[in-house]
Amino acid sequence: MSRAIPILNWVNFFLNDGVMVLLLVLAVRYKLSRTLKSLVTYAVFACLQTVWMSCIGPVPKTYKDPGFYFYFYSYWVSAFILAYLRLYVILEICKLVLRDYSAVKMFAWRILSAVAVIMFSWTAYFAIRNAHHPGRLVLTFQQTTDLSFAVLLLTLMSLGVYYNMNIHIFYRRILVGSCIYSAEQVVSSELLRVSSHVTNSVFDFAARFSWLLMMAFWSWAVWRWAGAPIGQPELIPQAMYDNLSPRVHSRLRELNNRLAALGQS
Repeated sequence: MSRAIPILNWVNFFLNDGVMVLLLVLAVRYKLSRTLKSLVTYAVFACLQTVWMSCIGPVPKTYKDPGFYFYFYSYWVSAFILAYLRLYVILEICKLVLRDYSAVKMFAWRILSAVAVIMFSWTAYFAIRNAHHPGRLVLTFQQTTDLSFAVLLLTLMSLGVYYNMNIHIFYRRILVGSCIYSAEQVVSSELLRVSSHVTNSVFDFAARFSWLLMMAFWSWAVWRWAGAPIGQPELIPQAMYDNLSPRVHSRLRELNNRLAALGQS
């Protein structure tokens, strides 16, 4: 394993740089700033993070090395900014998908907001419990944050399936790539707690290459589907609408009343 570590580090380094530049070029080529600007923001910041981490030098081997804490905090602060930019991507896709479904838009946002409040309160709780240990705090915050993202993604996809929403295949691929990465991060964060050698361990490489996989998946999605027209959802016949509308209205009103009662309790 020790002989393979330098090779894996170089492979990861060159592939990371390559896929980031590729995603940025594709974003400009397909003018994503007009359709999904959050993804462009994510790609730009990912490139800036790589440049900044390269400028401040190699990875310190131990906490006794000069600049260890500066490198440590620079890396994790930028990593958490990237994580919440990924949340920005998810929220923008939610907005773009739900804008064509006014009948369920408010209800869907309430469900997503309730899930977000519960998950991020849970994240804050466990982060505070581990605040005395910087390494454990980072792993806990990363794990619970990625789990929250995964739950939000699955909630959105479940609403799409339940209400038969027309989620464009480009958006679906972006969401799937993010969900796979979040799931891997949740597992890796837990395994890294019991690993005696965190940096360059098997779990560390799994986490790094999973991010590379997500970026490659996003690049493929942009190249394959970003240029496809994102049309309006197909309208149902008027007779079917007249038949279903009262029942949908009754169900939504019942759910709204339950949410209101839950908020008052």
